[in-house]
Amino acid sequence: MQRAGKGKLITGFLVSFLLGAALLYAAPRIPIPSGYTVGRIMYVSATNTMGESTLTTNTSGNLVVPGTLAVTGAQTFTGATAVNGDMTIASAKTLTLGSGGVVPIAPKLHLYAGDAVPATATTGTDTTPASGTQYTSELFIPHNMTLTGVSWLIGSVGGTDRVIVVLYDSAGAVLANSTVTSNGTVAGTTATMQRIAFTSTYAAKGPNKYYVAVRLNGNTARIRTQAFGDHDCGTQAVTHATVAAITPPSTFTTAQCPIAMTY
Repeated sequence: MQRAGKGKLITGFLVSFLLGAALLYAAPRIPIPSGYTVGRIMYVSATNTMGESTLTTNTSGNLVVPGTLAVTGAQTFTGATAVNGDMTIASAKTLTLGSGGVVPIAPKLHLYAGDAVPATATTGTDTTPASGTQYTSELFIPHNMTLTGVSWLIGSVGGTDRVIVVLYDSAGAVLANSTVTSNGTVAGTTATMQRIAFTSTYAAKGPNKYYVAVRLNGNTARIRTQAFGDHDCGTQAVTHATVAAITPPSTFTTAQCPIAMTY
């Protein structure tokens, strides 16, 4: 009898511990800055239809929910909640999610290829490109986000040459690219990041591995490349104004990885 009592006590303790741990991890706390674009959330409507909706915070730091959003499932908020209006967040601007209903997707970020964030405008190797050579690097996207284009770091010479940027999936299939008309966009100013937009925005899904590429149609302008790393990057032979699938690089090759980011 004594042994059975101990067993029940231990079992009860384990159940309480596991339930406590489940509740702890089922309710993550997410900071909500004032006047900020939060990103998108997944939701279940009143008719059990899955969907996505854009969330922002207003200047008071309140989470603004579209009027058409009908949420089901358990939600717990730190403060008064008005669905289909502003969600008033506590003074710490912290939102606590319950076990169901609303699942946040992290806000849009600028993501650098190979996580290689340049310290200065002259970071990396000043590389002379050649028409027909494309500089490609691995890029990890951790969450769903809408991409407008790619920003690349120009080397010691800008102008003259024309640039095309491309986004590939993990297998090397083309997902998005900038204009190829007139061989692309004229290279920008020396030692600056130049944003080059895709022909249309691309809704990337994460977490997933992608590749970004930069190509120039001449060797007047320079491109900054990574001198060191341990991610997949390299060059491919391409026809400059033709965008096609590639065989992605599988190792790191110095001076062949563009210093570039999505935006």
